[in-house]
Parts: sequence; C-alpha cells; structure tokens
Amino acid sequence: MKLDDLLRSCLQDLSDRKLRTTLTLSGIVIGAAALASLQSLAEGARASVLDPWQERGALSQFGVAPRGENPWPQRRRTHEMRQRREKPPKREGTAAAAEAAGKARPADPASLAEGEASGEAPARPLDEKALEEIRKIPGVRLVSVPLLRPLTLLAGGDGIETLVYGLPPEIPGGEGIYKLEAGSHFAPGKDVQILIGKRLAGELGFDPPQRAIGTSIKARWEELAGLGGLAGPAAVALQKREMEVKVAGIIDAGAAYITVGPFRAVVNLETAEKIRPASIEALRALASGKNLLHEAVVFLERGVDLQKTEARVREMGFTTRSALEFLSDVQRGMLLLQVLLGCLGGVALSVAGLGIANTFLTAVYERTHEIGVRRAVGARRADIRSQFFFDAAVLGLAGALGGLALAWGTDRYVATAVFRWIAEGRPSAHDYLEGESAMKEHRRVAVPVACCLTILTLGCAPQQQPAPDTRATDEAAIRAADMAWSKVAATKQVDATVAYYADDATLLAPNAPMANDKQSIRKTWTDMFATPGFSLSWQTTKAEVARSGDIGYSIGTYQLGMDDPKGNPMTDRGKYATVWRKQPDGNWKAIVDIFNTDLPATLAEAR
Repeated sequence: MKLDDLLRSCLQDLSDRKLRTTLTLSGIVIGAAALASLQSLAEGARASVLDPWQERGALSQFGVAPRGENPWPQRRRTHEMRQRREKPPKREGTAAAAEAAGKARPADPASLAEGEASGEAPARPLDEKALEEIRKIPGVRLVSVPLLRPLTLLAGGDGIETLVYGLPPEIPGGEGIYKLEAGSHFAPGKDVQILIGKRLAGELGFDPPQRAIGTSIKARWEELAGLGGLAGPAAVALQKREMEVKVAGIIDAGAAYITVGPFRAVVNLETAEKIRPASIEALRALASGKNLLHEAVVFLERGVDLQKTEARVREMGFTTRSALEFLSDVQRGMLLLQVLLGCLGGVALSVAGLGIANTFLTAVYERTHEIGVRRAVGARRADIRSQFFFDAAVLGLAGALGGLALAWGTDRYVATAVFRWIAEGRPSAHDYLEGESAMKEHRRVAVPVACCLTILTLGCAPQQQPAPDTRATDEAAIRAADMAWSKVAATKQVDATVAYYADDATLLAPNAPMANDKQSIRKTWTDMFATPGFSLSWQTTKAEVARSGDIGYSIGTYQLGMDDPKGNPMTDRGKYATVWRKQPDGNWKAIVDIFNTDLPATLAEAR
C-alpha cells in the first residue's frame, strides 16, 4: 500500500472509534510525559545540589596536610565510623595502656590508609619548601596557610563558642570561602570587623540576622604565654584576652568549610594573627620555638582539573581534602535517583504500550469481517498487517509528541516552582558536615522530590499558601482583652471577671494556695471583692504572641487598694504575668494568671 493510502485509512479507522482512540492516546501522553518529566526532575535535583557547590568554588580549591596528621576532624570521624562498621576495634594490651597514659598522638588512620592504598611517596612535613613546590604546579593560583581560631563571641548574653577564619589578603572578596548574604566585605578603618554566619547571628540573639550588621560584639579567648624567670623557660600560663569587633556582614560558608574546617565567622588575616588561643599546636610551637604548618589551602585557576591536581599533590607525600569527596557521594545518590525515576517512567510508558496493544488487538477481533472483505478483493496479509502497525505507529507518535509537550509545560512551570522551593531550603556547607556523611543529605533532598513525583503522577494540585502572620493583630487583641478585663474587675462583677479565664486555667495569687479550676478561681475573686475598701486596676506594658499564633502572654503592673483591720486605707503596687490561649471562636482567654507585690517582704507581712 502507498503511504497516502495508509494515512487516509489510519485517520478513518481512528476517527471511527473516537472514545477508544482518545483514551489510548491519553495513556500514551501520560506515559511519555511521566518518563520525560521524571528524568527532568532527577536532573533538576542533581543540579540543585551540585551547581551551588560549583558556584561556591568547590571545584577550585582543596586542603593539604602532612600524611598521618589529619587536621580535619570530620574526615577522621567518617573513617573511624567506616572502620567500626567493617571490623570492631580491639582495645587490649600495651596499645590501650599507651593511650591511657597519654602518649604521643597516633598517626591519623584515614591519611595513612590513603597513602598505603595508593602506593604514593612517603610522608613529608608541610613546610615552606613544600608550599613553594605546590605553587609551581601548573594551574595553582594561590597557596594559603589558613588561620582557624577558636573564639567565644558575646553580644550581651551568654558566650557562643565558634571557629573564626582568617581571610587571606589575596582574596579580599572571599571567593570560594564564603558567600556574602547581607552587609559588606571588610572596609578600611579603625574598627576591627567580622563577618558572621546566619545561624551564628541567631544564636547571638539577632533576629533577623541582618540586625547584627553594624553592631559591636566582644571576642574572648585564652592564650599561652611563657613565664620565664624563676618559673623556668618551659613554664607557661593562660592569659585571658578580649577584643571588640564590629559586624560588617552576614555570610554563608562556601567550599572552604570543607577544605579548612567548620568556621562560622571570618576576620581579616591581620586580626587573626593577633588572636593566638591556647591549643596543643600552640603549646608545641611555644615549647619548640617553631611555627609548624599543619595544613594549607590550594586555590586553582578557573578550569583546572581538581582531581588531577589533588593526585599530583598526594604523589608529593601529602594528604588532601576537597569537596569531591562529598560531591562523588552526592552524584552516586543522584544517579541512583535518576535510575529509579527512569524505571518508574519506563513502567508508565510500558503501561501505555500495553494500552496500544490492547486497543489494536480488540480492533482486529472487531474488524474480522472487514479483514475478510479486504482479503477477498486481493489484499495481502502484509498489507493488512502494515495497516494495523501504521495505525499503532501514528497513535504512538501523536501520544509521544503530546507527552513531550506536557512534559515541557510541567518542567517549565511546575518543576521550576518545585526546585525553587528546594533551592530556598538548600543545605549550606555547615549542614553537609553536621551528619555522619553526605548521604544523609541525599535522603533530605530525595524525600521532597519523591513527594513531588507522587503529586505529578496523581495529578497536579495547587500548593496551599502559607498562613499569614497575624501576630501583630493577636498582640493587639490580647492588650484589648487585658484592658477590658481590668475595667470589669473594677466593677467587682465576679461572673464577668471569671469569664476571662479558660476552663483549665490556673490562678497563682500571693499568700494563697494555687487555684486550678473555675470554682476555686471564683472563690478567690469573691473573697477579694468582699474585702472592705477593695479596688483594683492594672495596665499592660507588654504583650507577645508565639509564632504558632495560638499562645501568648502579657505582663504589666497593678494597683490594689483595701482597708486594714483598723479601717485605714492602704495601697499595694505590684506586677503580673498572664498566659493567654486563643479559643476556637478566635477570642483569647487566660490559662495562667500570676501576680505579686513590689513591697519588701517585711512590709508586706506587716500589712
């Protein structure tokens, strides 16, 4: 048969069975769209995790340390956990005794295992000569010795212990070390400036973190100093130091968090050199009179192969650390996710293919009379077979094109919104190192992606908008209720006064037992109102509502008047605190009410 005859017959056959054709075509469209969309979502998930690391310079720097002395505690912890899973450690004999006696620290097992497995050059010390050799490697832009200082930062409350990184002067903009979220980089001036992380700013009491910009905080540390003189040349003492620093900006740690360590603040190198906190390394340097190098950071030119450069440095007798260790785990996890989603899409497409087969198998049984007529007028088996195959191919091609169009729309609008949401909650470098390994983050990303895929499979539904923040309105409502309550209490109406309490409220009045039900609360107020010369009023000074919007509190002062046993009027002033809870009808009622006097204890007892 000619192509135009096949096409004309195909269109006629499909149009004669509109409902069956429509249902089959819909199944093919959904199957093709599912396969394309799932693969696109998997690629988007991979990009949303890996691309930010590349933007932070994760593939343009790595850390270097002497083999056998690993300054990176996270890597050592990961290696030890892996060793425990493979073979439980034995603690017996002289090894345990030597460790208990506090002998020399053993060589780092992760670094030694790395060197033994690769058959590289023997370990060598990290000194200026070694740094100069590394600088001569093609593609190396800068070799810096990082200064990571432990400090205690204070902003009016309790001190927060953290690590502060000394920014090399060759990188004034912090490329690859941190990302500036708000504020500015270090500016020339007399003030000692510091950049702090968002989480650290919150721990220091700044909410939102941008409030910290421009404020001064204190940095404290203890440093070692040789006593000399009669104490002997090896005697040392701890001296407390303090420095006032000004917050210049808010940052998010970049790839240097992995290559250097878990720092949460940055100062310039000149300031970091003035900070010499007490440490084992500082004690060794003080005893030996030498400044030993324990690590360095190598920054590469753009486009240089990080893996090959790392291998070359390891051949020199050092151990290295970079984001590749984590990104390789992430890539394996994302590859697994992509294969899984591809299988799901393949299942959907297979179901659509079975739908086509079922449709045309049914058509063959229904059209046996037509097939017999065609055979009678001279049609060959091959002609009839090609007609049915051509009909199936046209239906499959139309469904595939429709599925691609649907997948394009899904990727352009739905997937874009999904991954914008994922990007907003994307983990920082700090989050990647908090767990045992980066695989924890794979699960954190895979769960929302799987939920999104389920939604896309069953049908897209509009996302529920977050509830508006009504705390300001609720705080005003609590103030209004508190003032109205004061006016009602001034009229000595027991029922109206007690109505402001919830059914499970508790009243803590001074010099009286706790009233934890409505009946005892009513008795307390009845006794107070019956006091000769009784008068009461209060004023709210502060009201605040929790983020949940269903609980709040108010505090203020009160004035209480009554007659003493001799009939003389007396006045009491004090303060109160009331905890409020929003009721199902939207009104606020007190669940905890407490007040006490401002008078000295002796005077209050006398009265």
